[in-house]
Amino acid sequence: MKVKLNDVNAYYLREYSQETENYLLRGEPGSDVLFLLCKESEEDHPEESEMLIRLIRAIGRDPERLAFVAVAKEDLPPYKLLKKDFSFAYMIAFGLQPSDLGLNIEAKGNEIVRMGERALLFTAGYKELEGKQESKAALWRSMQILFDLKKKK
Repeated sequence: MKVKLNDVNAYYLREYSQETENYLLRGEPGSDVLFLLCKESEEDHPEESEMLIRLIRAIGRDPERLAFVAVAKEDLPPYKLLKKDFSFAYMIAFGLQPSDLGLNIEAKGNEIVRMGERALLFTAGYKELEGKQESKAALWRSMQILFDLKKKK
C-alpha cells in the first residue's frame, strides 16, 4: 500500500499573517521531526510526496511522529512561531535559507545548525533535488549525521 503525504500529518499554512502571528494548522503538531517545504503553488506533486515518504523510511521514523508544513515562501511563518507550535527536535527545510524564517545565522546547503536542543538542516528544494544524484547524496550524508544512522546500522 502506498502512503500519501496527506496520510501523514500534512499541514498547509496559507493564512499566516505577520501582524497577527496566526496561521492555520491542520492536525496535531506533536512530532519530533518537522519537514518544512517551500511550495511554489498549491498543486499537489505526487513525486515530492513519494520522495518525502522515502526519506521518512530511510531515517526509520514513524510517519505518525512527523509533521509537514507546506507553505508559499511569501507566507512563511518565522522560526519563533514554528518552534512554539511544533515540538520538533529536528527540522529539515527544503528550498529555504535561515533568513527566510527570520533567523540571523549562516548555513551552507546540507549543513546542520544546532539551536539549543534543536537541530536544523537547510537543503535544496524538490526541483533542485529531482534527478540530481549528487544533491540527493549530500542530503543523505547530512541526514545520516543528523539522525545518527551510521551507528545504528
